[in-house]
Amino acid sequence: MMRDSANGQSAVGPNPIRVMEIELAKRLPAIDPVSRTGRAYARTSILARLHGRPLGVVVTEIGQNGLTPTEVAGCIWRELAPRINEHLRADGLDQVELLPLNGLLDVPDPRCTAAREKCRREAPTASIIVATHERPTGLARTLHSLAELDYPSFELIVVDNAPETSDTFDMLQRDFTHMSRLRYVKEPRRGLTPSRVRGLELATGTIVAFTDDDVVVDRQWLAELATGFELGDEIACVTGLTFPLELDTPAQIWFEEYGGFGKGFDQRSFNLGRNRPSDRLFPYAVARVGSGNNMAWRADLLRNIGGFDLALTRTGAEDISAFFDAITNGYTIVYEPGALIFHEHRRDYVDLKRQMYWYGIGLGAYLTRCLMADWKSAVDLAGRAPSGLIYMLNPASGKNKKKSRAYPNELTRLERQGALRGPFTYFRGRREVGRERSAKRG
Repeated sequence: MMRDSANGQSAVGPNPIRVMEIELAKRLPAIDPVSRTGRAYARTSILARLHGRPLGVVVTEIGQNGLTPTEVAGCIWRELAPRINEHLRADGLDQVELLPLNGLLDVPDPRCTAAREKCRREAPTASIIVATHERPTGLARTLHSLAELDYPSFELIVVDNAPETSDTFDMLQRDFTHMSRLRYVKEPRRGLTPSRVRGLELATGTIVAFTDDDVVVDRQWLAELATGFELGDEIACVTGLTFPLELDTPAQIWFEEYGGFGKGFDQRSFNLGRNRPSDRLFPYAVARVGSGNNMAWRADLLRNIGGFDLALTRTGAEDISAFFDAITNGYTIVYEPGALIFHEHRRDYVDLKRQMYWYGIGLGAYLTRCLMADWKSAVDLAGRAPSGLIYMLNPASGKNKKKSRAYPNELTRLERQGALRGPFTYFRGRREVGRERSAKRG
């Protein structure tokens, strides 16, 4: 199986990277430097999968003549040989000393899929929430992928956020009337947070999954998320791997250098007990557990911890704040890389600048909320502030080390400016929520 980025756009900056996925149990392909759309690429980013499971990513030069299957096998093997053999051992299969061109043994029921298949047979009911705002084309692509999910019992709720036209509704009426499990609702309050709150109010599933209108989900996405909850009763949330759909423009490549959405290829659990990370910034640096465009919650637990904070409506930090609330209330969050989606990063540099600024606002607002949780949290967070500043400012920190020399300083500056504005934005949100509640009581 193979996927490549299809859309092209000329721009000044890093050269485009051809994004592909290759299933190692199938015959390995050659890689052409020119895509089906005629776009020429000098590099490729290969998402390697085995029995559907993501193993890792390999970035390599393509060259003017492309790569032969032998060269593809060689570059994947050099980067991922230990992970490939680890996977084979876990499946009870023989290890290999090289990657065969015809692919590794494609067994009908590998062990790595057993937990997912068991979960599918006993599938908990699920609700999928997709918030959207004036993106009917992107939403249609997302819905087409959701329609192909290999999961027996789910409803799909599209929350149309503060629509300015009827384009989204018209598209649904035209193209998706066959999806009987799809529900459409308008949310007049502008912002992702109110849309997620509204979706959670309507959800009837035991688990509630969230994604956005700029992604394509893998066929096993929901099943892999649901499988994560089987690891323990204390699990409140399961997140997944978000991989770029394309890296055709400088803005998209710079977003990956910033950190992107991917959190690695190893399943991990996060809590304040045995699975507490060793660094000083946890649980405040909670974004490492996953991202809001690829998460599922036990619906009852999410509601019990207060859901999504409407005071963060203007900040986009409702997801990491919910992660923080779950962790500090004694629950566990599982990161499951098998729950895979492909995200279309912002293609335009102006849009990326806006995104970085608002990411900074979200961070500042979120940390302000943590400070105000109670006096113990305020004292604890204040004591970790020096470590946090080093993490944000040090070029060699985990936050900044992926940035190339070409990464614009302007983006870093905008993020920091946004972080300074974040507290004011949060307090404004609190006042608006307070006024709204007072109006309802009156």
